[in-house]
Amino acid sequence: MGIKECCEMKVKIRKRVLALVLAALFLSGSTASASSFDTTVYVGTNQNWSYSQWVTRTKKWSNCLARCYAVYPPNGGVDNFRYVQTAIFNSVSTQISNTVVLDEQATSSTQVFIYNGYLNLDTVYFKYRGNNPDYDANCHVYGDGL
Repeated sequence: MGIKECCEMKVKIRKRVLALVLAALFLSGSTASASSFDTTVYVGTNQNWSYSQWVTRTKKWSNCLARCYAVYPPNGGVDNFRYVQTAIFNSVSTQISNTVVLDEQATSSTQVFIYNGYLNLDTVYFKYRGNNPDYDANCHVYGDGL
């Protein structure tokens, strides 16, 4: 193998190593825990808690932030919807905050306070339900674990 081939091989190896390092950095960033979310959720009838989104917390604050950007009928039609309800849970079933009504016309996030005894949790779950048991809806919501 000549000098030229040897140099070309070294360049190829460096490029491959760099690609592997960048891929590892990208993947480690994509699996990092999320402290906030912005998504559209579906809430069913009968006011059952029908969606759960987890977030991580810094534990510096006794509250989380929640906001509703839009509530609308899932199958089209007249949109008379304005509110959705949310609460914070520590797992699938234990509610650790009051139920809060979010208004799509609000111009800022709403504070949702976590009950004493649960302030040390690293991860909490936002759940949503409709404001009226007779209607289902799609809701564009935001949550921040602070």
